[in-house]
Amino acid sequence: MTPRNTARTDKEKNRDIGSFIFVLASIIMGPYLYNTFSIPVNIALVLVTYVLLQLVIGWLSNN
Repeated sequence: MTPRNTARTDKEKNRDIGSFIFVLASIIMGPYLYNTFSIPVNIALVLVTYVLLQLVIGWLSNN
């Protein structure tokens, strides 16, 4: 894989920050969700939340 010649855009940086925050929130909320819902429901909730987060970050980013 060749190294990038261009700088990362603001959208890419914002997505990385948003993903990091999402992972931290998932780890913190994991025990609560595990005791509240079944595993398939938890997976669906996490995936839908992640997709919505990425869409919002994409819409709010300049590039």
